[in-house]
Amino acid sequence: MPSIERIGPAKRVKLPSNRELAWATLEVLMNHRRPLATSEIPLPVVRVLSLDPTILNIPRKNGRGYEVPYRIGWVLTNLKNIGVVENLDRGYWGLTRLGTQYRVRGDVRDRLISQFGPEPLFGYKRSRRNQKRPDTDGEKNSSILDLLQRAESHVFENICRIFLQELGIIQISTTGRISDGSFEGTGAIRINTISFRVFFRCQRSTKSISKNEVISLRGTMAGRAENGLYITTGTFSNAAIEEAAREGVPPIGLINGSELSNQMRKLGVDERTPA
Repeated sequence: MPSIERIGPAKRVKLPSNRELAWATLEVLMNHRRPLATSEIPLPVVRVLSLDPTILNIPRKNGRGYEVPYRIGWVLTNLKNIGVVENLDRGYWGLTRLGTQYRVRGDVRDRLISQFGPEPLFGYKRSRRNQKRPDTDGEKNSSILDLLQRAESHVFENICRIFLQELGIIQISTTGRISDGSFEGTGAIRINTISFRVFFRCQRSTKSISKNEVISLRGTMAGRAENGLYITTGTFSNAAIEEAAREGVPPIGLINGSELSNQMRKLGVDERTPA
């Protein structure tokens, strides 16, 4: 929970959590598309979070500097430690190649969650019912994959739509279906006042997705969305993984069958019985 600081004898102000500051910092570095000095970052961060800029004037309890800029400094250090930002010459900060894919790439999201904790800002909410992991995780994951493979096409699509919603994707619209129950469509993710379009493909498969299939998805999403998301009950080849993260083209997040079943179990999606 965000902490509370007192300003003067009566006024109390909620400070953003480090999770919120981390996401907003990444948004600021992405939006500016150039390295920023440490001193340039706090003001646009509070604007991304729709906060009153005067929050930057809250002093630290020890009287040395200001609380929010101080926390942003530590957030930048932590983001650097997980490889998504880098400290350039003369105290300027910028996104790394990995950092430019923080919105959709699964392993980047997992690093953010590991560092700052699960929040809707980072893509999904953790179900309170499943915070303690059972000893039979592997068996549960296999049963989820079996369910997805055997389910009728409309059930598979309904389960995937629930999963997409739990990831924070809204305004989901199916644009095409394949005979085996696989489908693709568009949606949006909203981060505070900022939203961006996502083109997704949910593919029921036991095979390894190839590089060409990732290229095909990127071609289909052209002009429809800024980012792509490829979900499969199978796996991805090494070439497909490299293609999804290739520099100079729109990024595509990848979720394979193991990751899909693991996240669905954590979210409690496997406990539901969509019709």
